[in-house]
Amino acid sequence: MAMKKRIALITGATRGIGKEISLALAKEDIHVILLGRTIGALEEISDKIHLNGGNATCVQFDLSDLNKIYDLSQEIKERWGKLDILISNAAYLHNLTPLSHLSDKDWQISINVNLSANWLLIKHFEKLLLESENGKAIFITSGASEGFRPFWGAYAISKAGLDSMVRAWSSEMKETKLKINLYDPGATKTQMREKAYPGENPDTLKHPSKVAEEILKICEEGFNNNGERLKYPNF
Repeated sequence: MAMKKRIALITGATRGIGKEISLALAKEDIHVILLGRTIGALEEISDKIHLNGGNATCVQFDLSDLNKIYDLSQEIKERWGKLDILISNAAYLHNLTPLSHLSDKDWQISINVNLSANWLLIKHFEKLLLESENGKAIFITSGASEGFRPFWGAYAISKAGLDSMVRAWSSEMKETKLKINLYDPGATKTQMREKAYPGENPDTLKHPSKVAEEILKICEEGFNNNGERLKYPNF
């Protein structure tokens, strides 16, 4: 793959799918900017990347703090002047409950992290992505966005909003070099999956590294699909 000297930003980079995507991109000599809430987890994955000869920058960051997203974009602009790859992976899943029982806090965090933060990533990182010769923006979505899962409430609603927003943005950018897509990983062995399905046998689920393999293909410079809702396996 011809992906030398590229810069990637990954939200939710410290565990599950985000962690495996970060490791996979770093192996391709891409400098990965790791976003996560816990500094210890960030340093752990950063150390692993550096031991394998890769490069990483850790940023302790809570996406629910919406006001800081602009500042992050300016820091990346000042240091690198561009962004080649945006992987929006971070998400918040509340305890599954009827909509009428959902707390105000869980509603607001879900909307902030799963929807509003992504709008601000689009708003503040669009120009940096357009500075790339082969910019890619990939937003991790969910089958819950189709709205047929009772008790998924704010998570499903915010993911449905994400799907619509990303499709609108991809249409706006269709005459540019930037390629924007959604990606639904399906059932995967992650902590979020365990929270949603505590009785499920995790050994029946695929490892997040399988998802990372497909994300890597979407990040290839020659991948020109735009405005699609890609799905595991093989889109």
